[in-house]
Order: sequence, then structure tokens, then C-alpha cells
Amino acid sequence: DNEYGQCGREYPKRLNASPIAIRLPALSTMNNAPDNHETMPTEDSWIVGVACGDAHSILVTKSGAAFTFGNNVHGQLGVRVVDDGNGDCDNEQGDAQKLSARGQIHRVDHPEHGEFVAAAAGEFHTMFLDSDANVWVCGKQQRQSASKLTRVLANKSIATIASGGNHCIAIGSVPTSNMTAIPPPLSPTKRQLSNLLQNSIAATSTVPTTVSTVSRPTVETTMEELVTAVDRELIMPSTDNSSRTISKPIPPAAKELADRAQELFKTPAVLNSLFWEPSNLDVLYDKLISSSSDSLPVRQAIASSIEKGMMEGLLSLEEESGRLCFFESVRFLLLYLQCPLFMQGDNQGRNGNEDEVSSTEEVTAEKQAVVFDRRGDLMLLLCETFLGLSYEGYQAMVSWVTTLYPREYFVKFLIQPLLHQLKRGLDPNAGPTQRLVPLVTTVLKWLYITSERAGNIVRPEDFYSTAVENRDIQCAYTDLRLWKNTPKSQRSSNFYLCSHGFLFSPSSKRNLLCTENQMEMLSSATRTGVSYDASTQTLHVNIDPYFVVEVEREKLLEQTLRKISTAKPTDLRKKLRIKFKDEEGVDAGGVTREFFQLLSTKLFDVSSGMWTDRYGDDVTWFNSDCFWNDEGYYLVGILVGLAVYNNVLLDVHFPKAVYRKLLGMPLGLEDLMDEDLKRNFQALLDFDASDSSSNGTVEDIFCLNFDLQWHDLGSAKVVELKPGGSDVAVTAENREEYVQLYVKFLLEDSIHPQYEAFERGFMKVMSNSTLDFMSPGELELLVVGTPDLNFDALRSKTTYEGGYDKDSKVIQHFWQFIQSAPQQTQKQFLKFATGTDRAPIGGLGSMAFKIQRAGPDSMQLPTSHTCFNTLLLPDYGDNYEKLKERLGRAVLECEGFGLQ
Repeated sequence: DNEYGQCGREYPKRLNASPIAIRLPALSTMNNAPDNHETMPTEDSWIVGVACGDAHSILVTKSGAAFTFGNNVHGQLGVRVVDDGNGDCDNEQGDAQKLSARGQIHRVDHPEHGEFVAAAAGEFHTMFLDSDANVWVCGKQQRQSASKLTRVLANKSIATIASGGNHCIAIGSVPTSNMTAIPPPLSPTKRQLSNLLQNSIAATSTVPTTVSTVSRPTVETTMEELVTAVDRELIMPSTDNSSRTISKPIPPAAKELADRAQELFKTPAVLNSLFWEPSNLDVLYDKLISSSSDSLPVRQAIASSIEKGMMEGLLSLEEESGRLCFFESVRFLLLYLQCPLFMQGDNQGRNGNEDEVSSTEEVTAEKQAVVFDRRGDLMLLLCETFLGLSYEGYQAMVSWVTTLYPREYFVKFLIQPLLHQLKRGLDPNAGPTQRLVPLVTTVLKWLYITSERAGNIVRPEDFYSTAVENRDIQCAYTDLRLWKNTPKSQRSSNFYLCSHGFLFSPSSKRNLLCTENQMEMLSSATRTGVSYDASTQTLHVNIDPYFVVEVEREKLLEQTLRKISTAKPTDLRKKLRIKFKDEEGVDAGGVTREFFQLLSTKLFDVSSGMWTDRYGDDVTWFNSDCFWNDEGYYLVGILVGLAVYNNVLLDVHFPKAVYRKLLGMPLGLEDLMDEDLKRNFQALLDFDASDSSSNGTVEDIFCLNFDLQWHDLGSAKVVELKPGGSDVAVTAENREEYVQLYVKFLLEDSIHPQYEAFERGFMKVMSNSTLDFMSPGELELLVVGTPDLNFDALRSKTTYEGGYDKDSKVIQHFWQFIQSAPQQTQKQFLKFATGTDRAPIGGLGSMAFKIQRAGPDSMQLPTSHTCFNTLLLPDYGDNYEKLKERLGRAVLECEGFGLQ
């Protein structure tokens, strides 16, 4: 019966037998506050006590507040009674709509700023017990009605209260020096579950169970005792007491445990009410799954019960999907998802560690993984339910995820189970579980966006999938080509894994892009080199797979620019090969790397007039005053494109804004390079004229108009940010527009011709390469690599040939020299050995490096094969000083290829 809104909702007047969630308003909506917020989970939505009277209901929350709703004719809701018009507040037939709006939820705070811990309700009255063991009453009392809370018992050590009809009862404890004070009562739900589990233990255990009036059992402790009872029934004593035999049949205690687990998980509302902290449920999962871990039948029975319970819980909501629009009702989806059984498979546990394998065959068999969601039906339904939430359900889910799940929980309980299910679906032999891939990926995308919008709860690398990275490159490339060849308007109709770039690590994206570029190189090499003469029926094949650039070191920049300015687009998309005149080096990659390193120092030199140093020496930015060299920017763009296309790193310091512009992303205040200007803009946006410390309005304090003014060579210059901007003052109402226009001018309008020419050159090479699935940071790594040099990681990946190993004396001396050298020397060594002084995507640990013995001890300098990242090191033996001098000289003084 919901005639008076005692079910916490206005309609319908009569509800069916299925539970319906109550949506509590946030604090700011209580007492007629403006409803201009999003509901957020607080301790006010953690219910710890419930009581119901004749036509009113009370909820007690963890914060110590109470919420009341229903009939208030006698003030039993603890809020002011509204006169029914006849001056008779005791009129039981009064107009309920006047007395309390149907379904309206009222917040009742403690009169003395204390905390309520329990509530009880009679026919027309309400009792509250607070944390100081005081009892408060409101409603009909001895023919009087009062909405004001009245303290009726104090200093009585009240432990619990109860009400019924017109009666009240309060039970106290006798305070003695030898008795511990009785704690506040458990919430009804926890009390019932504790008793239920306690009875289960008593029924299945051979040891009598004693219930203490002081120390009440919790869900965790009672579950642990039940698990102990299961283990006790499984262990059968052997004749020699030296070992134990594991009983195969499922004991009664285990069956009882499995049944109760199924009952718990099939009722989402109960699960929501019992477990607020995700870690608490994790404890329960661990106790259930680890119970009698030596017995496969028992573990299988419990796992099957959990799976069946979850499936029943999800199916029960299909016909009543409207219930999932309420704030509290959606949280169980996250609680289901964190089940560790979703992480099993390939002998992997929650932390990805392989299960320990016993030496005995019997126990090894028992340690087999249980069967859980074999076909993926449960995960499929879970994801479908998640993705089918209403707008209100999604908003509630956002609140739960961003509030209850810090990074550790977010990764462990939400991301990892989904990534493991994605791995199942991507397995070539996955079978039915292949259905999981699109849905699991979509849920992961939602979590990624939620984390990003909440200020990056987790790091991007937490979403990287090893299954995606280890996927067959041919399958990955086919998926990429299909996605790229599909019109953007039709891409949403099909699923493409490569459209979910957050799953790909920068290394896997680089590998995929390199594969695409290599296929384009092959296509460009054969596009004009193959012809057919119909008259002679002859096929002519004249393939030149390389775009060769031969230059002199002394005229590197001029000759390079001359060569690429006359090259055709098809030639630029061939494999680049560099030849230094009068040098013997053959380019297998190393010569190209050195070429771009040398070119970078000349190409981005501020003295060329193309770049500005107004933002510091570590920022390469376009010179807005350079109007005479569009061709230069165009050629620079081609060279940067060639470097990316050929997977070569550049020594350039573009800010993030350049990479965002190349990817077609909008720019904002965060992209400004001038930190002082950025802070000033933020101060303008944050200025609050209503603050008592403010001395005026935005116009008075900042004195700004919609224009820019500066001096150039003694003459004043003015640029209006919009028509008539010099006469438009910046106010509190238009300051955001001012900042946007100012940023747009600095990052776009002022350098438009220079950047447009640069981008045109870049895209002349990269127009057929897919950059859309990369982030600005990843594109930056692709261009400049990783500046951090971790030589410990390089040492761990280094291989040795020619008689060397990691314990050779000269090898130990080599690493001692490298790791103790200044950073500049380390960079010079990298350039000497690999052709570049930067680490690739993934760091030095991702690079193959080899040290080869170059003969016995001698005065010969070390040499290198930069194309293959190989150092040729003579065996200097125990002489550390000799190695230091010879290697140092080679690194600092040697340049060029084929020097004798």
C-alpha cells in the first residue's frame, strides 16, 4: 500500500511484490533547496536501519541522519504538521496531501547535532536511538501529536529499541566495571544475514557455537566460520596422522554454503545494501572461492552457485528495467563485475600470478581451475545490462565509479576482469566467447571516458591490453584497413577493434603504423615500375624500391631540401635510403637515423628565422613574423613526415599543440606555452566580484578590451579579436569568450600561413597513414621518442656474442662506465651505437642491443653497426682505465661511416 507515499515514491498507489528502489535526494535538495545538481553518493545514501509504521517509513543512514516519508498526520515524520484547515491535527481522516506531499522524502537531523543509529516505528509514532544511547520520540503520544523530537530517555545505557501499535520498549544494559559497553545495534539486514549464517554454522558444525551478547558476528566472520566448517568436514584423519585425504563428495556444509551464496547473488537489492566498500565484497569473494581450495568439487559447486545466482539476478531485471534508473539500484553491476572468477583461466589469479602446482598428481588434479561462465553468457548479459542503462542509470553509475573506486580498486575490480574477458574473446580458439569482444570493449571504453572526465582516475597504460598487443599482425592490419576504408558515417554500424585506441600501447600502435607504412612503400614501389606491352605481350618489371638521397655532410641541408622539393609523392612514400658521399656505410637503418639527427640541428635552428625562442630554448614554435618562407615550412613538413614514415626519431621540441593540430583536435587554454599568460587567464576566469576581498568588477580590476596590443621595432601594433573589439570591454559575462579568442589567435590565427604550409608538407608523405587512433602524446613519442634513458633496462635486454657474456670482466667494466657517465656522454654513446641519442617508444628496454667481441686486447677503438644496434668492443680485459679511455674517445670523436 502506497496511499500516503510510505514507499518513498508518489506513484503508483499500490505496488506489486517485486522490490522497488528508493532514490534518496542529495543534501542540497533537502528542505526545498534548488535542484540544480547531480546526485552523488555520500554516507547519507548508505542505509544502516529501516523501520515501518502504519503508513510511514524511516531510514537511518551511516552519517547519523534519518529520512522519513509517508503519512505525517500526527507528526510521526519528525517534520512540522500542516494544519488540515479545521485546526484539528489529530484528525486521522485529514487530507494526507496537505499533511505531507505523497512520496516526499524528509531529512531529519539530530536536535543536538548527534547521530542516530537506529529507529523504530509504531502506528502513529517514531522512536530514534542515538549514538549516546538516548531515546527520542515524535508523533502521537498520550493523545497529543508532536512533530518535534522529544528526548524521553537519557543516561540509561539503552542498547536497542522497538515499537508496535501504541507501545514502545527500550532495552538497556547494566553498566559495571567488568562489562564492556554494548555497541549500537546492527542494521536489520546485516542482523538477519548474520543470524542466518550463524544458524548455518550451528547446523553444519560439530562444535557448539556460542553467540555473545557483546561481540556480534559480522558477515565476514560468520562466513569464515562457515568456510571453516566446510574444511572440517572435508578433512578425514589418516591412520598414521602424517597426511590427509581429501574427500570427494560435497559435504552438507559446502552445499549449504553454495545455496546461500546463490541466494545472496540472485538478489541485487540485498547485495547493494550489504556491501558499500568494494573491498568488503572482495573479502567475501575470497572466502567463498578459497574455501576448501583443495577440493575441486566443492569449489566448482560454489562457483556454479555464484554464476547461477548472478544470472538469475540479471534475468530478474529484464522485465523491470525501469528499476535500474534509481541511484542505488545499479551498483550491483559493479559488484558482479569484480568477481575474481572472471579473472580465472590460463592458471591466472587476481594479480596475474600462476597458481602453484603441487608435486603430487592427485593434488595437481584438484588444483584445476573451476568452470565459470564457460560460454561467456553471464559476462555477455552483464555487459548488455550495463550498456542498456537509462540516462539516469548511467549518471548514477558515473557517481559510484568516480566516488567508490580509487585507482587501485578501479584497476583491480573493473578494468582487469574486462581485459581478461577481452583476452578470452580474442583467442583464435575462443568459440562462443568471441561474442564478448564488442560488448566488453564498449564497457571498457565507457570506463576509459569516465576516468578521463573525472581527472584521470587511472593512467592510460592501465587500459593497455596484452591480448591486443600480441594479436596476429595480419589480423590487426586487416581490421585497420577495413576501418579506414569505411566511411565515417558508417563506422558506428560495425565493430573495429582499432577504433578503440585506448587498448593499444604506444608500441603496438607504432608496430601497426609501421606495417601500414611498409605496405604503402611496397605499393609505391610497384605502382609505376610494372608495365605490360600488349603488342609484344611482354611484362616489363623495373622496380626501384628506394627513395635515395645522396648528400655531402658539409652541404647536408641545402642538398636535402633540393632533393625533396623535386620528388614525386610516390617517390617520397618509398623506403628512404641515405648515402653520404665518399663514405662506405650502407644504409640499413643506421645511416638514416644519423642523417635525421644531423638534419634536426640545422632544420630547427632559430637563426633560420623560421622558429621563435620566445617560449624558451626547449620549445620549437613557428615564427609568426616569417612571411617570406612558406616553401621552407612546406619542406620541413615533408622531412618530419619522412622521419615518421620511416620510423626514425627527430631531435625537435614541438609543444603538444602541434601534435593536437596534426590530429585535428581543438586547442584550449591548457595548450598555451606561456605559463605566465596561462596563469593570468586563469586568474581572470576565477575572479569573483562578489567576494568580499575583491575591490571591484572585472572591468575595474583587469581593464581589458577584445584586442591585443604590443610594440614591434618601436611601433605600436593592435589586433582586434573580433570586429570592433577595441571598444568592447571584457566583463564577467564575456571573459570566457575573450580567453577563447585570445588563445585561438596565438595558437592558430597568428601562425596560420606558416603552419598550413608545414601541415601540407607533412600530409604529402603521411596522407595514406592512419594517425586517427593515436593520441597527441603518442604521436609525440613517435616523432621524438622517449627522452628518459634507463640504461638498467637496456642492460637487462642486451645480448652478447663472440665469447662475451654478462659476467665477462670487460662487459662489467663497460656497464660501469656507461651507468656512471654524465647524461650527455650517455646520449653520445647512444648516438654512436644506434644512430640516435633518444630511446624509442617503450624506452631503452624495448630496443634490441648487442655487444660483440672485436678481437683480443689492442689499442683499437670500439666501432658499431648502427643499423643493427651492435657495439663491436675489443677485449680490454681487466684494464678499466683503458676501456674508459678507448670507449670515451670513440664516443666523443668518431663521426661518419667506413672510417679507417
